[in-house]
Amino acid sequence: MILSTALMLDWLAERHGSEDARLAARAIETSIDRAFGEARVRSHDIGGSDGTVAIGRAVADAIRSGEAEPA
Repeated sequence: MILSTALMLDWLAERHGSEDARLAARAIETSIDRAFGEARVRSHDIGGSDGTVAIGRAVADAIRSGEAEPA
């Protein structure tokens, strides 16, 4: 669901030429990559025990802390 938001922001960026929407989409994608890539969270579908709330917090924390900047 979180990635759906990134897709919507990409669409808005393209449709309206919004650099802010494009940057927000990248921040979401990067924060998800980092949260899962660094094994901070693991969802049930990949053998973990983290649910929606934990995953949402990990992604939001990554965005707030500035970790969502592309590497």
